[in-house]
Amino acid sequence: MAFFSVVTLTLLLCVVTGPDRDDLDEFYTGYRFLSPLRNGLAIAGDYISAATVLTVGGIIALCGYDGVVLALSTLLSCCC
Repeated sequence: MAFFSVVTLTLLLCVVTGPDRDDLDEFYTGYRFLSPLRNGLAIAGDYISAATVLTVGGIIALCGYDGVVLALSTLLSCCC
């Protein structure tokens, strides 16, 4: 019951906070409010975050505990 409540709440929040417009071309260009630099940075950030998640997941799947250590050492090196 708790699972279905969380799923329902999440979908409700997605519908309420979603964009009012349905034009997909305008969505991918930021409704023409973003400068080309900001739009490029947003696309690059999206690509980098997805690549990082997939890479870390792959390293952990292939190397086991050593992959976890490698992923955490990379993350911790960014903090220093």
